[in-house]
Amino acid sequence: MTPILYGIPASPHVLIARAGLEELGVVYKLVTAVPHGQDPEFVRVSPLGKVPALTDGDFSVDDSTAIVSYFDYKLHGNDKKSIFGNDPQSRARIVKFEKYLQIEGFDLASRFFRHFRNGGSIEQLTEIQRNAIKVLDYLESELQDNGHFVGSSYTAADTALVARLMAYHLARQTLDNNKHPKLSSAYEKAIKEARFSKILSDAEAMMGKLADRSAESTP
Repeated sequence: MTPILYGIPASPHVLIARAGLEELGVVYKLVTAVPHGQDPEFVRVSPLGKVPALTDGDFSVDDSTAIVSYFDYKLHGNDKKSIFGNDPQSRARIVKFEKYLQIEGFDLASRFFRHFRNGGSIEQLTEIQRNAIKVLDYLESELQDNGHFVGSSYTAADTALVARLMAYHLARQTLDNNKHPKLSSAYEKAIKEARFSKILSDAEAMMGKLADRSAESTP
């Protein structure tokens, strides 16, 4: 049975889950579900109404990190292909950066989305942008010259970064190549990869539909 991932393509947390699953090569079906949706099957899988949520046979879980780590262990255990690392030091650093992107990465997308949805002021937008730059500055300082946080291949930290930068792009923000050259290069390289470009295309398509609906409803 094909695993089912519940969520919406442009959700920052769904992007993180999808980027991780794509890197792992997991074949899954994305079923549209909005946070706190009332579809009975979604409620069963995600009692708290969180997205993303996953079902894989009789197993279900909601949380992007939990979803990615579940498949990582299911497919690779602790072998060298694990995207969470296979030695104590690497695993610790990967978990650290993935968690940072989950928490502080909120400043790279969700705050922007809320601002635009609620019609905030220019002053508020400037403050949100300032906070986002602080997050990007830190990530730039920690990213290796090869575009990875740890080692030379994609880890869960890297896929979370790609997802957060996708969300930053969807929030109509642009990376400054002069200020954040490593982040800019890593992002441009990633979205040229078919597995990541598909995720971004799906999210952009959803944002386009939302923009069209908004335009239609404007007097």
